[in-house]
Amino acid sequence: MQADVPLGRDGKHHALVAELLHDLHELKPGMALKVAIADIGTSKAKIRSALLRVSKATKVPLATSSDAKYLYIWKTLNGKPIKP
Repeated sequence: MQADVPLGRDGKHHALVAELLHDLHELKPGMALKVAIADIGTSKAKIRSALLRVSKATKVPLATSSDAKYLYIWKTLNGKPIKP
């Protein structure tokens, strides 16, 4: 039955990426999400890659950075962080 056929690709990190993008959308300009890497459940490289794929597909420009404990995610405008 056609209703049973998946219409899109929901990758392994779909739920986490959707949650992060929702949280990012709720932030004021100039603010960044600070996500504990230990809480992600996968490598920061995989999440960063998934976020940037979705960013490109949805044309919502994002930037990421990280340190030993956290992954930081923020919106950009023309490749630069959006100022408050």
